[in-house]
Amino acid sequence: VTLAHDAEPAGKENDNCLRIRHADGEESVYAHIGSGTSLVKVGDKVLAGQKICQGSNESQHLHFVIWKNMVDYPCRFIDYAATNGVPQYGASPVSGNKGTPQEVIEQIKSDFAKGEAAFKAGKFDEALKFFRLATQREVLIEAYESALARIEECKAEMEKEISAAIEEARKGDYSGADKRFKELKKRYGDKEAQDRIEKALIELKNDPAFKEWAAKQIAQRAWIDAKAAEEKEDWDKALRIYRDLLKVYKKEDAEYKDLKKKIQEIEIKKGLKD
Repeated sequence: VTLAHDAEPAGKENDNCLRIRHADGEESVYAHIGSGTSLVKVGDKVLAGQKICQGSNESQHLHFVIWKNMVDYPCRFIDYAATNGVPQYGASPVSGNKGTPQEVIEQIKSDFAKGEAAFKAGKFDEALKFFRLATQREVLIEAYESALARIEECKAEMEKEISAAIEEARKGDYSGADKRFKELKKRYGDKEAQDRIEKALIELKNDPAFKEWAAKQIAQRAWIDAKAAEEKEDWDKALRIYRDLLKVYKKEDAEYKDLKKKIQEIEIKKGLKD
């Protein structure tokens, strides 16, 4: 509600007016409302079906306009389809919109209660699911407003966990961070949470230190494969793996020096076999 003026007394009711800004930027204007009949005030949020005012008592009418950038736009009423959406002179328009059905309100309350129970149990992923269900339809009741607030709290809790995993990585615990990210991604099915986790994973994978750690994790498996090839005296395979491993380590690394010795040993064994 951007304007709520109903203070003009009988005889001047034509100056009373309500204005409501819609989500798309348009405004609906209710002019010539009855003195003291406004049921809303500036800043209130209103929904379809909600009673907001009464028409003029003296002239027995209500002037309704849709504005966009202060320009009048033509509109039609779905309850007057028979006359092309335009009430005819002498008619008494009554909206067929009766507001939110009680069963919908009860379902919102039920979903909120389930979300609240999960939230208090620390199951933020489950809580988020129910809070989102409770806010699928906009209804001005406490459960709806509370669910909106809880959604942001759930996001904040999930962000804490993601931030903790990032902090682990920054401290060099790549193994713990990688495992934690995978667990978080599996646990949080919410798309927004998934996108945040994926972004954090990309940041982690692009970190030079993490790339080095990941390469060494792969190298550990390669060491096992190379030793298995040695036991089978498959010198060509063992040499190929050990030479590839040289690319993983720096020359000052102990592993690099061990690999150089290992390659020399296998080359001798391979030469003796040949």
